[in-house]
Amino acid sequence: MGLVAGTADARFHYREFYRHNFIKLVIIVSKCFFKSTLVRRELRQRFTYIRMVLESLFSRNRPKNGVKTDVSSRSTVSCRLLSIAVHPDYRGQNIAGEFTKYFFKLLSRDGISRVGLSVHLDNMDAIKFYKKDGWKIECVTHNSIYFFHDFNPEDSTT
Repeated sequence: MGLVAGTADARFHYREFYRHNFIKLVIIVSKCFFKSTLVRRELRQRFTYIRMVLESLFSRNRPKNGVKTDVSSRSTVSCRLLSIAVHPDYRGQNIAGEFTKYFFKLLSRDGISRVGLSVHLDNMDAIKFYKKDGWKIECVTHNSIYFFHDFNPEDSTT
């Protein structure tokens, strides 16, 4: 029917993800780079993220001078909703809203009451959903919108 995925520690998640999968990703992207203008365009747009990924791979400690180096560096929220998806046959039934409530419930067990996410500007369906679901815009960049959502852990009883 669908999925929701997130992390309570985005820095750790991205650092470990790229440390374990970097070579595989380079191979896959390299193959696609020469075949697809879309991949080339997307890589150009994400150059800042690529630089941050490389920094996270080679840094052992926290960033110096308070500079964030993970891919969620535009956000002040370290807890992140990474992905949410609903099968097309089940859309329009508020399943994505129930997924986010469930995610909030899981986070509340750790005392977390704020979560963030980012979405590409061209993903209008997602942007519409997040606004309807009560997410607030934290900032907008040339290609993404960063949202956050505050919730009361005591209200996460779903």
